[in-house]
Amino acid sequence: MISLAGNHALDYGYSGLCRTIDVLDKADISHLGTYKTAEDQEKILIKYVKGVKIAFLSYTYGTNGIAIPKGKEYCINLIDKDLMLKQINQAKSENVDMIVACMHWGTEYSHEVNSTQTTLADQLTSAGADVVVGNHPHVIQPFQWVNNKPVFYAMGNL
Repeated sequence: MISLAGNHALDYGYSGLCRTIDVLDKADISHLGTYKTAEDQEKILIKYVKGVKIAFLSYTYGTNGIAIPKGKEYCINLIDKDLMLKQINQAKSENVDMIVACMHWGTEYSHEVNSTQTTLADQLTSAGADVVVGNHPHVIQPFQWVNNKPVFYAMGNL
């Protein structure tokens, strides 16, 4: 499984985003965070791991200034409180055992967590995310318990 919601998702435009999805589909690799259709964005990726039903969600802070194509706003999950709450609630309605939120956030090369990350971690865990896993800074950032849920702010270049 791979999370595709990241700041480079549209580097090669919408066609590059679609090609990435096609290549992963052909290789039978599950993915989330970018989508070819609005219907695909509305589907929650659920995996069974050792009998545990886990929903995976994925969001990014932006696309490095690359405009999201008009009419294709569904193609990438941006960090948007309404979208995140909607998808968390949808995952809960599918009776999952766990919700994992993959966040592309933070300040590059900073070992410090910023206020946007801590606010979002609180919102996600309060809404029902059981684990938050972050990336983007290219360095390791702290782990914290937020609302009694584990938040890994950034795992470096893992």
